[in-house]
Amino acid sequence: MRNDKNLILEKIIKLLKKLSVKSVIFILVSVIFSVGIFLTGCKSNRNESNKNASNISVETSEKIQEYSNDKSNNKDSSLNTSTSDNDLKNNDRKNLYFSVTSTGYNNKKNQEQGMTTKVMIYDFDKNTSNKEKSEDKNISDKEESEDKNTSNKEENIDKNINYSFAYTSQYPLSVADLKENKIYYTEDDGTGDSDQVFSYNLKTKESNQLTKDFFAINKIIPQDESIIVVGVKKAERPLKIFSLDKKTNELKEIKVKTPSDFSCWLANYNPITKKTLFLGWSEDEKDKYTDDINNGLDVENKNYKKPKTYVYELDESTKKLQMKFSLDGIYFDSVIASDLKGDIILGKVDSNFPLKDKDQITWYKFHKKTSKLEKINFLGEGISYNYKKEDKEITRLNEEFYFVSDNEIVFRGFKKGSNKIGVYLYNLDTKKVETVTDEDELDGSFINNFTMLFKKYY
Repeated sequence: MRNDKNLILEKIIKLLKKLSVKSVIFILVSVIFSVGIFLTGCKSNRNESNKNASNISVETSEKIQEYSNDKSNNKDSSLNTSTSDNDLKNNDRKNLYFSVTSTGYNNKKNQEQGMTTKVMIYDFDKNTSNKEKSEDKNISDKEESEDKNTSNKEENIDKNINYSFAYTSQYPLSVADLKENKIYYTEDDGTGDSDQVFSYNLKTKESNQLTKDFFAINKIIPQDESIIVVGVKKAERPLKIFSLDKKTNELKEIKVKTPSDFSCWLANYNPITKKTLFLGWSEDEKDKYTDDINNGLDVENKNYKKPKTYVYELDESTKKLQMKFSLDGIYFDSVIASDLKGDIILGKVDSNFPLKDKDQITWYKFHKKTSKLEKINFLGEGISYNYKKEDKEITRLNEEFYFVSDNEIVFRGFKKGSNKIGVYLYNLDTKKVETVTDEDELDGSFINNFTMLFKKYY
């Protein structure tokens, strides 16, 4: 008796002989495609195809190659669509956390007993909750403890305080890097007139000074291999962009070509897209602009040549810095972030310097695919650092905000009905505001800044 498998194979061959060549090719392609889909489904969902697209720079009109993330195991490599966003929600959302910096008086009243800076971590994970953890570098080290529970007052945000230290820098900056088990922060270097970047190892309890050349520092952003630092070096004026190597502590300037004296006013990093945005302008042009305003010149006159505000984007994987667009004028109180598709959202405050209560904010979107810049109705008019719009759910937005999904942002600012600054999760569709933390929870401490990061590498 013949083998059943051979019989089946013989029937298939006879059938194929009756079909046309095109039909056979179609069947083979269909089979291969189906097998490919099956195999793709079996692979880790971190693997994504790289996307390369060219666009035209708004400022230079030069063709620029968009850079894609070449790490095959990076799930959030390239400015994702809503499908990838759903993957993020289901698989990696629990690995997002917010590192929040706050400062407060030690005696709760004034500076007589000094001030303390606290670093707090808020897990974006509604399934587990950690009891508050605290460490005080200047008083005593406390053992970390965990207490799992599900009674946290906020549905999506879990809270634990990790570290506190004396406030000695010109501006309090800190960020917890859970990938490295370290706290990066700014502190006076002992000279009384310069701040440097320091690290505190949560395991070894050791502190180390990482830099020595800065005068002041405005931003610290830990990434996989390096730390982005925005600061002013000693005897210099512009706020420059630097990369601090995590292993060697080598500090390299990330140079901006246009303008050559670029001064970075804002920096925003989204770990989901692995893109960092920088907003700034020429330091010399900014000085002339503010002098002209203070001297009574009509800078709104059409014949007055305003300086430009430039927006750059740094790709963490390729290390390439690319100018995305520019605007006429200098906007001291703007906000900027990239969404998960790679489009840039800019809130431009329309005001002269110094700022006035009548300031209004205008929202723009820079489209990644077309390189077009257009006005949009994002959060409405009148939401800015120093202008309150009481009929809005968000009444004020202070510098930092991040997209955590296509329809959710986390921001530092004020919500409706509150006069205390906080960090909030806002749903763009439902208009619901959820509190991450605020001054009331922190005993009146002021929230200076916050950063969104992943707990592990992708």
